[in-house]
Amino acid sequence: MYGYSYKYNHMITGQAEQRLKILQFWRKHGSRAAYDAFSAKRSTLYCWWKIYKDSGYRTESLNPGKQARKNNNRREIHPLLLKEVRRLRLEVCPNMGKEKVKKYLDKYCQEHNLPIYSESKIGRIIKEKKIYHHRQKISHFGKVKKQNRKKKERKPRDFKAKEAGDLIEIDTIVKFCFGMKRYIITAVDVKTRYSFAYAYKSHGSASAKDFFQKLEQVFPYKIKRVQTDNRSEFHKYFMGYLEEQKVIHYWNYKGQPTKNGHIEKYNRTIQEEFVDWNEILLEDLNKFNNKLMEWLVWYNTDRYHWSLDLVSPVDYLLNNGLVSKMSWTNTYLGVCQEGIGYKDFFFGQVYREFDFHNHPVIREWNERSPLNMPQCHNCYAIGVCGGGCAFSAWLRNGSIWSIDSRFCIHSRKTLDWLVWDLYKSLD
Repeated sequence: MYGYSYKYNHMITGQAEQRLKILQFWRKHGSRAAYDAFSAKRSTLYCWWKIYKDSGYRTESLNPGKQARKNNNRREIHPLLLKEVRRLRLEVCPNMGKEKVKKYLDKYCQEHNLPIYSESKIGRIIKEKKIYHHRQKISHFGKVKKQNRKKKERKPRDFKAKEAGDLIEIDTIVKFCFGMKRYIITAVDVKTRYSFAYAYKSHGSASAKDFFQKLEQVFPYKIKRVQTDNRSEFHKYFMGYLEEQKVIHYWNYKGQPTKNGHIEKYNRTIQEEFVDWNEILLEDLNKFNNKLMEWLVWYNTDRYHWSLDLVSPVDYLLNNGLVSKMSWTNTYLGVCQEGIGYKDFFFGQVYREFDFHNHPVIREWNERSPLNMPQCHNCYAIGVCGGGCAFSAWLRNGSIWSIDSRFCIHSRKTLDWLVWDLYKSLD
């Protein structure tokens, strides 16, 4: 027991015990016998014995030490060549490739009688010295703004979508036809192949945010993770909205579209089966999107998919218990049809336990009346005015309790006409 605790506390390795055994054999039987039995040379034995003796005969002193070199070779770089590489990559052409750098560097070496470096060595120099050019923002005062680069989250290698909504891949199709550009944002669920698409005139992050809001309404389950490429439309507003909704955002690696393969294949399918046959409608996006919705309904409900063993995405969801059959009858309830897409006025999928009449937003809209708006009390048309459009007032002024100025004119003109018409009829 004492030997075990001593070994545990002092971390005596098996190699140290073997060396001690060899030393004891050598001291008893001599160098020749030790060499024949353990192939231990005389110089090695004396070296071990010296270490063992100098440590006060401690067994742990025979533990193998580090075998790494104490003085590693350092790459010798001529200072003039290093200066020239920095100049080429930072001043002449930002982040110039090592192949081009070598072409210029060979000429420089011949002119100044300096050693010529290989292409691979130039690449190692760039990596070791971190000779990279980064874009800088300069304020109107002439000061360089510090940019805090946020590390992009990548999809884990061992990640696998197991449930509906675990991973939605999103991408953009750019179509140039009839002298105009149109952007079709697409999305597909990796697990269920349930998909959605919508066309826009611009590819800004506001369009991508609007697309995701529509996506939340169309998909019959909660979206947990999203994967996109590194395009500009998936930054700013889109990224901020995902953070608000607590949706994990994975970024695909640059130059590796195969890792976003489901949406790339879907992009080919939707172009071959719908977009290329309806390009003429891209001039009027309302018509295009309306017809696109009809195609998407067919794609998700009736079209057979090889990846799902020849069933439609909806049938796959129902057959595998990934979503309840009752969820397809759920509707989105709100206060005004103009507010579709605005979560301030639409409250998501509504179930039986939802108390419609006592919801604070609905009660506020019910109470909105010119009689409850102080700014309308002195208006002579208050008796015939209903308060105008609450959504229009919110859209223009940020509050449903503000005045809808367009309807004010209508109410006053209507009252004036009624009074004059009654006056003329009395004559």
